[in-house]
Amino acid sequence: MDDVNERRPPSAARYEGLDLLRGISVFSVAVLHVHVLSGGGPRDAVLLVRDFAFPILLMGSFFVLAVSFDRRPLRPFGELVRARIVRLLVPSVVWSYLYWIGWWMVRPWLKGESGVFPPWSLVLTAYLHLWFLHLVFAMTVAFAPVLGWVARGRWPRWPVFGVCLAAAIGSLGWLQPLLLEMTSVLDAPARSVVAYPAPDWLTCVDRIAPFLAYAPLGLAIGLARGAIDRWYRTAAFRVGTIVAALAALAVHLSPANVPFSREIYSLAVFIAVLRPVPPRPLTMVRYLSRWSFVVYILHFAFAVVLTAAYAWADVAPSALASFGGGVIVFAMALAAGAALRRVLPFDWLLPLVPVGKPVASEVR
Repeated sequence: MDDVNERRPPSAARYEGLDLLRGISVFSVAVLHVHVLSGGGPRDAVLLVRDFAFPILLMGSFFVLAVSFDRRPLRPFGELVRARIVRLLVPSVVWSYLYWIGWWMVRPWLKGESGVFPPWSLVLTAYLHLWFLHLVFAMTVAFAPVLGWVARGRWPRWPVFGVCLAAAIGSLGWLQPLLLEMTSVLDAPARSVVAYPAPDWLTCVDRIAPFLAYAPLGLAIGLARGAIDRWYRTAAFRVGTIVAALAALAVHLSPANVPFSREIYSLAVFIAVLRPVPPRPLTMVRYLSRWSFVVYILHFAFAVVLTAAYAWADVAPSALASFGGGVIVFAMALAAGAALRRVLPFDWLLPLVPVGKPVASEVR
């Protein structure tokens, strides 16, 4: 019986909570950039509350990757890579150059100054917030063969789960500190969101090092989702996930500098939204989830414009200004993305996230 359960595919339930959190996470990234660009501090409560944003975007991406291989175990590796090139790498590279041209060429030209041509390394390191898309692409290509072997039964699921979990823990305890120590020679302007000359390798490493653990962690959770679905049948586990998320938030907000509080908080929130749900009309949730990629790509330009307006109006940094600014930036990016997709007949330039119709859970 245990052998049958091991081979039986995990539940095909639609993770509506994950769709909702994807939209919330992208909104939280908009809040982050509004707050930082307007002069807010890195330990302000508004940033600590939304600290799960990038971790959950990464964990969610690799959780969904594991789910997709369980549902299509025979999917060719080349097909996956081609799809990710079109949906992740090409838009990231194109928009990296568009952002560079706008900020480092057009803006200086309008001020009567000399512009700076984009470096070739921009293809590899991306521009500011778009590093996230490059990272997801690279790690997807690295991990996809392993997931394919697991889904086809060539490699056992639970040992691979253990390796992924160990990789996440090792990244937090060893690799991340090592990389951050290596990049400690960078000066403050090199780390700044505003002062961003040619993206050198150390700056790139400095940006991605705090997030490397979340990819194998998302894979581990995806590989264990059948067990998680079964645990969610019990009321104690359902309540416990919510209590754990609130407790982790309280610790993360506390004045004490608790080690790994961000990682624990992000993981607790992620597990709390993975409860499989029956079909329900969450149309707006799925709509925002589909457009989250578009908003993520475009929001930074509107964050720069809005914070310039804040500076002109002498608006002081505050949670209210950042939250309200995040709403404005999100709405402007969504409207601009919808307009651009109508004008430009290139779906790959601003691709929508594929969000299927909800499916009832198969777990009995």
